[in-house]
Amino acid sequence: MTEVEMNERLQNAQDTLDTIIAQRDNALNTVAQLNARVKQLERKLASAEVATVSPPTEANGHDAEASALY
Repeated sequence: MTEVEMNERLQNAQDTLDTIIAQRDNALNTVAQLNARVKQLERKLASAEVATVSPPTEANGHDAEASALY
């Protein structure tokens, strides 16, 4: 193998490594964005659960909405 061929192979290997590193960095950024989105949705869900109100009840303890159907 000539020196030129070895240099070409070395350059190809370096290019491949650079591509793999860039793909890894992109994957890590994607994971970070997804984790941030999950946390955002968890906070939204938690606030929605807090805001959830049980159905109104009548003085006798029955569900007012259900009673209105009868």
